[in-house]
Amino acid sequence: MYLVSLDNDDPETIWTTEIWDTKEDHGQSLNVIGVNELIAQAMPLFSAPPEKCKELKILGGFGINP
Repeated sequence: MYLVSLDNDDPETIWTTEIWDTKEDHGQSLNVIGVNELIAQAMPLFSAPPEKCKELKILGGFGINP
């Protein structure tokens, strides 16, 4: 799942957060054919390299329907 958010302090900044069930699932996704090529195509669109991963313990939440 991906969360796309606007930065309240900088209207030019968009945050994209990836959510995975496990760290292993994320690692395995990088082995899917074509994924690394897609990442390489996206990198020039970023103003800075992606930040290092941070693991969080999800406590709960709810979905928002547009």
